[in-house]
Amino acid sequence: MTDVGGIDDKGFNQLAWTGMQKAAADLGVEVQFLESQQQTDYEKNINEFISQGYNGIVTVGFLLADATKAASEANPDVPFAIVDFPSQTPGDMGLLFAVEEPSFQAGYLAAAMSETGTVCTYGGIKIPPVVAFMVGFEHGVMYYNEKNGADVKVLGWKTDAAVEGGGDGSFTGNFESLDDGRSFAENFFDEGCDIIFPVAGPVGLGSAAAALDRGFKVIGVDADLTQTNPDAAEVYLTSVLKKIDVAVYEAVKRMNDGTFEGGTNFVSTLENGGVGLAPFYDYDDDVPQEVKDALAEIEAGIIDGSISTGWPVGGEEAAAEEEAPAAEGGKYGMVTDVGGIDDKGFNQISWEGMLQAQEELGVEVQFLESQQQTDYEKNINEFISQGYNGVITVGFLLGDATKAAAEANPEVPFAIVDYSYDPPVPNIRGLTFAVDQPSFVAGYLAAGMSESGTVCTFGGIKIPPVVQFMVAFEKGVQHYNQVKGAEVKVLGWQTDAAAEGFGNGVFAGNFESTDDGRRIAENFFDEGCDIIFPVAGPVGIGSAAATADRGFTMIGVDTDYFERFPENQEIYLTSVLKNIDVAVFDAVKSMHEGTFEGGANYVGTFENGGVGIAPYHDFEDKVPDELKQEIEQLQADIAAGTLSTGWPVGGEEAAPAEGEGEAMAAPAAGELGSAENPINVLFVPSVDAGVIVTGGEVMAAALNKATGLTFKVDVPTSYAATVEAMCASPENTIGFIPAFGYVLANNRCGVEVGMAAVRRGLSWYAAQFLVQRDSDIKEIKDLAGKKWAVPELTSTSGYLYPSVMLKEAGVEPGEIVEAGGHPQAVLAVYNGDVDFATSFFSPPGMEPPWEFGDDPEPFDPASVVRDAEGNCMAGDIVVLDARCPAAETAPDVFEKVRILTLSQQIPNDAISFSPEFPEALRQTIIDAMVEFAASEECVKSICGPDFYSWTGLEPTEDSFYDPVRSLIKTLGYTEDDIFNPK
Repeated sequence: MTDVGGIDDKGFNQLAWTGMQKAAADLGVEVQFLESQQQTDYEKNINEFISQGYNGIVTVGFLLADATKAASEANPDVPFAIVDFPSQTPGDMGLLFAVEEPSFQAGYLAAAMSETGTVCTYGGIKIPPVVAFMVGFEHGVMYYNEKNGADVKVLGWKTDAAVEGGGDGSFTGNFESLDDGRSFAENFFDEGCDIIFPVAGPVGLGSAAAALDRGFKVIGVDADLTQTNPDAAEVYLTSVLKKIDVAVYEAVKRMNDGTFEGGTNFVSTLENGGVGLAPFYDYDDDVPQEVKDALAEIEAGIIDGSISTGWPVGGEEAAAEEEAPAAEGGKYGMVTDVGGIDDKGFNQISWEGMLQAQEELGVEVQFLESQQQTDYEKNINEFISQGYNGVITVGFLLGDATKAAAEANPEVPFAIVDYSYDPPVPNIRGLTFAVDQPSFVAGYLAAGMSESGTVCTFGGIKIPPVVQFMVAFEKGVQHYNQVKGAEVKVLGWQTDAAAEGFGNGVFAGNFESTDDGRRIAENFFDEGCDIIFPVAGPVGIGSAAATADRGFTMIGVDTDYFERFPENQEIYLTSVLKNIDVAVFDAVKSMHEGTFEGGANYVGTFENGGVGIAPYHDFEDKVPDELKQEIEQLQADIAAGTLSTGWPVGGEEAAPAEGEGEAMAAPAAGELGSAENPINVLFVPSVDAGVIVTGGEVMAAALNKATGLTFKVDVPTSYAATVEAMCASPENTIGFIPAFGYVLANNRCGVEVGMAAVRRGLSWYAAQFLVQRDSDIKEIKDLAGKKWAVPELTSTSGYLYPSVMLKEAGVEPGEIVEAGGHPQAVLAVYNGDVDFATSFFSPPGMEPPWEFGDDPEPFDPASVVRDAEGNCMAGDIVVLDARCPAAETAPDVFEKVRILTLSQQIPNDAISFSPEFPEALRQTIIDAMVEFAASEECVKSICGPDFYSWTGLEPTEDSFYDPVRSLIKTLGYTEDDIFNPK
């Protein structure tokens, strides 16, 4: 059973499968694999093999340890072997690899061959089997420096026995995304690295592509990548080999011949040939003989013990060969936000609190990473299904999913970071932080230290826990100006109590993209800012890189960035601290000891030490004493309640603007459209949820101004969930749903259409079939048996219309993968994860106008460029199909992915009203929506290229969607197929 990297990852999953196939050939046994698409698949896939009576099971990877242990204990008669984790039960065998040994050699080789004097490494996820490579690599470079009087630098990892996990470094947070691999490599290359060592499975293939473009070198891991990745063979200096295939073959052989011994470990080393370095191939003549001789001497020294690889860190047993502390009466799970477990921000700090609970309380802890917002509910429920004794969720965006799970499971205690409920939920404790207090101080400090007279801030997504930082930062600058008679400017945020979300500002729209962080920072610096305050989690890491490049200054958030990001320590003036780890530890402790109190909130403040300001570190001597004293006094005044931070805006909860411009009067309290009873606006998750929420809030603010009504934007987890929500709230909901979703909702509970979207004068779109440009797939019939990526099984253009076309052509596709959105489906083809995908097609904007039946690609694919506004342009042609949003991640997607064919025309999206929505309000909202759709605000939000690409709205009738009803009838779909899938 694979980890999430997949069977064809050209790394450890594929190597393990090679060993299984050899066992089939040599021993005459039957072998099979199941691929894990996400971590919640582990237990399910193992149990599938158990239920089918398999005689032995091999699991691949550290992350499968818990699921393997549970299955082994439940099935003591079945032998298990697990790659990269030690034996945990009498029925399993650990297959371990001393990868630090050849990694040490790789570090020495990289140092010797570097022309810039800088090499680099990064990992997928910060787990011991990954860190072992990085520690060995760094120590190999250090050994080279010691022996040769050199000063070669290592970017991406710094060993530190005092730090959780053995040190600090760079991690993508996954083992799948080639785009992350390219991005990380590009950033390292920009910092001077010329030889990169990616320890991240398929992610490293993206780094190889970047190295190929830039003329740099790569050292591969696990397999001989010169052989397994021939498209980039010229970049590989060598590879660190883990002969997983040999170990897996040996395990299966022992299972088959009855010599298997559970409760033992098979460790591959340099000495027994289970690990090593691959040949140098084309670089053989370039590697000096003295370097080759040194590598041979190093191998001998490692084998005889005279040379230490640095692993395990601190001379203790390697973390990969340790078992977690035995639980003493409790299992506690943590669900991350999409930033990932190693975001060096609030997810990671929360996990440190969980690890402290494990160490001090003897409980078992585990995390599940959310790759997208639709994972929240699923991950929480996974912990519930496994009988965990309590669940911690991290971040404001998990608020709805946490509440739903808590109400469905009243006996389970929950705690959530950065969220509170009104009215309270009896079994949830909110862990909130008065970050406005230290942010106010940070703003005052930034104003006092700015040399240009301009400071700046931006957020990840426009949600209250982010805006809270920005409001107070601006207020602190204003306070400095008032006290000092100064005129320091703030870019990126302007508080406005009448505006939706308490003001207007700059937001990345996500908490993941370091590229966005760099871009936004560069723009601010070009406008004169010299101190930046990013409130965007890992996005801020990109801003830090830009800040270091330009010689400016930064203030961190959540954690002490000086300690957390040592590679750019010189830029950090201070950081705004949220001691999340303390709050999480206390929550788990109270759950474990039976003192947990739900229905209440913890609020971290200056007074109780829950928030604070980090030391000035390298700026200690640069901050004037007078300013330091003022900062101390500000903290005292805020703690005493004598100084306002500006939050909450207006001193009360946000309410609709009254009497501003031409805004209509707000409804009376409690009426539909009032702040107490807002109109729900639901969007299906067709693009990134962060983009939807941000754009939806812009729309809500404009509609509020035009109508006086208050709107609440939400993104349910799926098309079906959106329909369910509309039917469940029949009096107060508007849905932005595709044609298929509208017909379902109309059939189910009488939802009524009000408007249809218009794109460049057209009220229709189509489905497109996508394949790799060099694919031998030429027509629909070639798709038989091929792996297919769809946005969702309820997507009109992404699945339903294509299903009919395949059915009519007599084509039965192979495995169907739900990618989670249209851009994600496109990227599945781009990355080679599937053979074809289906997604939406909107005609290109051009003169003369494109007509249905014309070539869907009337442009040179290599000429398409995605501009800063998100428009994809091929000269004067605007390209509008689903490849455009995917181009933000993969700029060359048009060159690599082509349109195979199109479907018939499909009616555009419907803007619909729940069945009992008041008639008196409908026309008011329709008129305001039509006006909004023609505005520049719409172009910058829901009408923009990253969202719907609308150019207008027009009233429509229910009969417009009759062709979709015919489609559903042709497919034989029933409501159960959508709402109660088997």
